[in-house]
Amino acid sequence: FLDTKEAGMVEERLQNRADVACFRVGGRGAASSRARFVFTNPDFGVDSVAAEAEHCAIVLVKNAKTNSDPWPNILSRIGVDLDDVGDVVVVEGEGCYIAVSPAVSKQCVRLLPKEIMGSGVLVFELEAGATFPNEGELQDMDIQRLDKRQQKAARRK
Repeated sequence: FLDTKEAGMVEERLQNRADVACFRVGGRGAASSRARFVFTNPDFGVDSVAAEAEHCAIVLVKNAKTNSDPWPNILSRIGVDLDDVGDVVVVEGEGCYIAVSPAVSKQCVRLLPKEIMGSGVLVFELEAGATFPNEGELQDMDIQRLDKRQQKAARRK
């Protein structure tokens, strides 16, 4: 997954090419802050929905208490490289939607419930073709180093 600036440069250079079909996948489509690109021959007839389903998985986390730790830190602790993570959107009352590479989706589903605090944490991969909600808070994808005392105080809340 590329950051906004890098994704914009890729799109700018490839948008008017007739010999390459380029699809932006990962998260909120054209509005996503982090994106992957799927390149194919335009004669193959691949559309953006098929490209999204094959090259991006959406993991939904429900009932998670993550006041003490940002999502990039949590994903890093379970061994997921942030290059394999697209948009992370937290929707109040619904949960957290995470766009990931299909190669790490099972790892997220298996390990996130063990890493996240809270009772009844549910983590599952959404069906292919599922989309991100338009509302919600987009999370910054930078690893943050937190003071242990701050983490303990936040967990008690």
